[in-house]
Amino acid sequence: MANGKLSAMVLKDINKLEKNLAKECAPKINKLFKESLNFAMLDWYNDYDPKKYNRTYNFMKVLNTAKTTGSGTTITMQADSSSMSDYQGFDEPPYRGYEKEPLPASLAFDFFFINGEHGHGNWMMHRSIPPFMTVDRDVDDGFGNRVQDIISATMGSLLTKK
Repeated sequence: MANGKLSAMVLKDINKLEKNLAKECAPKINKLFKESLNFAMLDWYNDYDPKKYNRTYNFMKVLNTAKTTGSGTTITMQADSSSMSDYQGFDEPPYRGYEKEPLPASLAFDFFFINGEHGHGNWMMHRSIPPFMTVDRDVDDGFGNRVQDIISATMGSLLTKK
């Protein structure tokens, strides 16, 4: 085979790989993302045992929103508060001034996930390691280098497909 044809074939394979790699990897990486979210949020819950209220585990609904998409060679991971319910406040306030004040799910997500808070402001009970930090560390190290394994396997699969 002439060098020109071989180069053209290799270039075609590389272009195909570049267009589809992230999209093909996304479902497997999403499993790692959900696993990381789950462990980070459970660590957040387990770090504080509330005495003044009963847990609803509403925050765990964030797992239902975990989504990983891919385009070209870029992976995007996201999770949000859209599956959470707003917090209605205390039915029986533990202290004077803790009257029933609602907390929108979007704000609760920021307080809990980003800041690691159990409560907020006057209602601040405890601060844990924010789940965001735990997930961010997992992303930075490729979920224990498992992402590289997924990429390598997917590259081989895409290059051998005809």
